[in-house]
Amino acid sequence: MPSVESELARARALTSPAWTGLGLVDREPIPSPADVGALDGFGLALADPPLRANVYVFDGWNAGAAVGDRLCEFVDGDPYHAVSAVNGALLLFAVSEAPGEAGEVALDRLIDKFNGMF
Repeated sequence: MPSVESELARARALTSPAWTGLGLVDREPIPSPADVGALDGFGLALADPPLRANVYVFDGWNAGAAVGDRLCEFVDGDPYHAVSAVNGALLLFAVSEAPGEAGEVALDRLIDKFNGMF
C-alpha cells in the first residue's frame, strides 16, 4: 500500500475545489479518524448548499467500505442525506444538510470527482 502521506495527497487532489468545482474548505473531521479505525483523514465543508465531508485513509484496499456503510446508516435520514464512496484505501463520507436538488447535485459531484470521473 502507498504511504499514508501519499494517500492523503491523493485524497486532497480528488476533493480540491479546482477538481470538484465546489468551494470546499477544511474543517475538523467528525468523527475523527481514530474513532472510525482510520490511519488519518481530514474534514471538509461547503457553505452553500450546506455539506460536510470527511476523507479517511485506511490500511488497505476497500478497508473503509463497511465503515462508510455504518456511518451512512447512523446519519442518513430527514433532513440529512449521507453517502459514502471508497477509492482504494480512501473512504469519503459526506452529508448534505440541504434538502432538495442543490444538495443532491453537490453530493453527486463530490462523489463523482472522488471516484475520478470527469
